Amino acid sequence: MEKRKLVSRWLTVAAIAVMAAAPVLSTPATLHAADSSVGVAAPPTLEKLPAKYIVGMKHDAPLYQYQDGRYVSSSRTLKIGSTWQAFSKTTGTDQTWYQLGNNQWVNVNDLGEMSHSAPQTVNYTVTVTAAAPLWTGVQGQYTGRQLGKGSRWKVTATTKAANGSQWYELGGNQWINANSAQRQSSYQNPSQYWQISATQIKPQGTVGYNLRLGSEGIKTWLTLWWLGLNRSYANLNQTAVNKIKYYQRQWHMPVTGEVDVNFWTRMGFSRNEWFAIDSYVSPLLTNADSTRAQHIEAMIQTAYKYIGKPYIVGASTSPAYGTDCSGLVMQALYASGINPLPSSSIRHAQPGYEWESRNLWANAGLKKVPYAQRQRGDLIFYRDTSNGLIWHVAIYLGNNQVIESWPPKIMVQPIVNSQRSWIAGVGRPFI
Repeated sequence: MEKRKLVSRWLTVAAIAVMAAAPVLSTPATLHAADSSVGVAAPPTLEKLPAKYIVGMKHDAPLYQYQDGRYVSSSRTLKIGSTWQAFSKTTGTDQTWYQLGNNQWVNVNDLGEMSHSAPQTVNYTVTVTAAAPLWTGVQGQYTGRQLGKGSRWKVTATTKAANGSQWYELGGNQWINANSAQRQSSYQNPSQYWQISATQIKPQGTVGYNLRLGSEGIKTWLTLWWLGLNRSYANLNQTAVNKIKYYQRQWHMPVTGEVDVNFWTRMGFSRNEWFAIDSYVSPLLTNADSTRAQHIEAMIQTAYKYIGKPYIVGASTSPAYGTDCSGLVMQALYASGINPLPSSSIRHAQPGYEWESRNLWANAGLKKVPYAQRQRGDLIFYRDTSNGLIWHVAIYLGNNQVIESWPPKIMVQPIVNSQRSWIAGVGRPFI
């Protein structure tokens, strides 16, 4: 959260009353089709409910059908904590029933507030990530309102319900399910720059991608080793493709020249590794209460986990392997709460994305600062002296030292040395 710009809002009953009508909330399953085995009309004296009226199950309970003047339990059970759109209700001599679909009913005694742990007082802000029904109590009574996606609210307490779900109180016993909101970091960059997440970064891209002409990264590096080819530059070149086709013919496989999971396991590598290499993202080392300095140290601490590992072009995965320069930076950023999209550890190994250092520099979410103002935690970008293009990035440690992946390995070096000295500029991930 950017403290200078975000105005904390306390949710009160009065404030809720003026909110816009909630959008349609989709039910977790379709309950609108009639059960063809029951041709019984609905009970008389139905009361139509307001549009988008939501009910929630306070415990596991059966779904009922109305037959021969009574409600009969069906084979369907609605789970504790699930929410449903109700269209009408009817009240008999002793019971109230809510209609979820054609001859599909729930009993009022199965609806209402879930049991939960004692609320714990907190003081932070969340951003709504999906339409959030607002309840009086922990899914007790639906207020008829939903909080809009992107709106921010101050949380006064949190609790865990009987079904294991987390809930946020927004003031005055008004609650939302925590799954529909994300806690904001106490420290946050201005909105035009990379935003800092308080939750684990997830990779963007296809996990389990095939290797084709031009692919790079760890899976290519291992494939080249198995094929007996030079892997100092881990690129699946035409020679490698031809050898792959040879083995595909020998093994009576489709001759594509690509490495898929079946070819991978035939080489003797594990199926799990095929997917794990792609999906790895450095564990988040910060939380919503971390300071700027702690985010910076998380980034640097993660980079140090790769010290001594080999430089591998297009690689950005776990410290069990090596990386290249931008691969190292991306994993370090993930650990500190920044996802520098569209650059990603998965995309990096794809043909055409070997120069993610160039893409990171061009990313408008990275603030550029003068070289003379460089600070620990900044990113230092270098140009190729032959053509002037960005070709390298390193993490600045202070005292004119950087940690970087540069052939042959990941190491700490002076910010300028005989191998690469033409500095293009400085980017500041944490402002």
